[in-house]
Amino acid sequence: MRWMVLLLMATLSAFPCHAQVTKKEDRFTGATTYAYESKFSTKHHEFVLLPASLFVHATYTPDKPESFSMMILTNSSIGRAGRGGWRYLGVNSINWLVDGRPFQLAQVAVQRNTQRGFVTEAFVQPLTREQASILGAASSVEFRIGQDEFQLSANDISALAEIATTVAPE
Repeated sequence: MRWMVLLLMATLSAFPCHAQVTKKEDRFTGATTYAYESKFSTKHHEFVLLPASLFVHATYTPDKPESFSMMILTNSSIGRAGRGGWRYLGVNSINWLVDGRPFQLAQVAVQRNTQRGFVTEAFVQPLTREQASILGAASSVEFRIGQDEFQLSANDISALAEIATTVAPE
């Protein structure tokens, strides 16, 4: 039994944990944008999974300040008779824990939109390079929107580290 655990640990550690960060250069403005996308879900109220996506963006444009942001996009279905959907209607902030300690970030911008049969709620979290570096160097990053808790994966954290160290003038 012990050898099976060791074999499993060795097998899992053999897979690299690299984030898929993309780079895009704008020929017209000179802007360089780095982006990362991840999908995850959280369990709330026993049986319901709430799908969410994480987008990390960083842009460097000559003669302009660099820009970093994270967007958490949630989708909720609208049930019969229009019930459900607006899971975070009264929520305008995100609480963060980095390595188990509270971590303060700027106020989020919240965008809400209805689609056919579901609603999207986007929380855009502005970051500085230093904050992106702190998140990227963490062992664990958790956040709470309303009463729902989420945790970034190792790939998500790796992407933040890569973006924080990559975005710079060339």
